[in-house]
Amino acid sequence: WTGQLVELDTNSDGLGIVRILMAPNVSVGTWNNAISDIGDQTLIQKNSPVYRKLAELRIGETVSFSGSFVMSQEDHFKEVSITQDGSMEDPAFLFRFDDIHRN
Repeated sequence: WTGQLVELDTNSDGLGIVRILMAPNVSVGTWNNAISDIGDQTLIQKNSPVYRKLAELRIGETVSFSGSFVMSQEDHFKEVSITQDGSMEDPAFLFRFDDIHRN
């Protein structure tokens, strides 16, 4: 897939946090903290190939990426908006990144 990198950060443990805008108001990304990520394993591990590639990227760049959506019994793909309105108007899907690079 391709999209615009809109969030690139690390949590308190130094694990990578990523969010990519795939279309207007539709994004994919990782959790932003280790507690929420328990079981989902979306945060980018330090010293992984994806983590090293992220270090070369900047917010606003167009990137290509691969990986998998985190599954959910409720919605098929796990969506993490805080409100129901957010899930309908600005959905943010949880994603496990396998690769990422600038276009």
